[in-house]
Amino acid sequence: MCSQLTTVFPGIVYKHSNGSDYHVDVSLPSGEKFPVPLLVFYHGGGLVSGTREENPLFPAWIKKEALEAGIAFASADYTLLTPQDGHVLIEDVIDLFSFIRNSLNTELKIRGLVGPGIDTQTVFAAGASAGGFMAYLAGLYVEPKPKAIVSLYGMGGDWLLDDWFTQKTEPFAMGGKFPIVRSTKEFQQVLDTSSSRPPTTNSAFNGERFTYMIWLIQEARMLQVVFGEPDMVESLKRLPRNDRAGRVSSRAKRLMPALVADSSFPPTYLIHGDRDVVISVNESRSFEKVLARLGVEHLYREVEGADHGLIGAPVPPSSYKAIEFLLKHC
Repeated sequence: MCSQLTTVFPGIVYKHSNGSDYHVDVSLPSGEKFPVPLLVFYHGGGLVSGTREENPLFPAWIKKEALEAGIAFASADYTLLTPQDGHVLIEDVIDLFSFIRNSLNTELKIRGLVGPGIDTQTVFAAGASAGGFMAYLAGLYVEPKPKAIVSLYGMGGDWLLDDWFTQKTEPFAMGGKFPIVRSTKEFQQVLDTSSSRPPTTNSAFNGERFTYMIWLIQEARMLQVVFGEPDMVESLKRLPRNDRAGRVSSRAKRLMPALVADSSFPPTYLIHGDRDVVISVNESRSFEKVLARLGVEHLYREVEGADHGLIGAPVPPSSYKAIEFLLKHC
């Protein structure tokens, strides 16, 4: 175990694209004598909202446990969708991991790091909610692949579930505390964003983009935004669940881990609450079956009584042993 003291390097630019800087905040355990592994973490927010900075939805426990175990922690920006669709996210994960492996230690030294830095050959990926999908994309498209993945109540494990095609009529977000969105006027500024403007990479908790995220899930329109193919999504909606995979376009298939993952997918730990009404537990149940069929090393922990964000879990986060899983793959 390392010292709990940490050295923090906020706001490192890992890429510049179309007028936007993409940042990553890096925290390192202090006092290490050798280069340390790195856990790359992607925030939640339905792929359309959220921030890399700590907020009420950020699972601070995984950062704390990583640093205490001698693993550096990196929280990263990515493109928030609309007007862009989800295909830009593949570029985001590739660009971040490339920066980590080729430039991060140099940047840390420039910023005054005294010590061995990062073991750039031992990098993990993790994410919460929408960030789980980002971690899956890293497992699919980054080379060399992350050593292991942790998905906390992750979305995108199975985009073809009925849940994504079913509207919600009762409050569901934040334990039902966030009301049903009645009008697009509540997030009109997001819809009016021109594709010629720089991509959005950061949004305040509980702002217009958060409301937009609630509306997309509520109205079963998330997939139109992710895939950028509304006609295809509408055709899938009319089909029985088991007939949808055969009607997915080759372009959209690249964003469906359940359809394109193979036996080279990294070891993965899925953690999900069985009462999650924001991202259905069926997402992780379904992806666990895919990993089992492919022969990919994995663990699945279903937390009884827990809603989205593992709210209401009867056990402390330390019982999940997520960091212990990562350490087995150093």
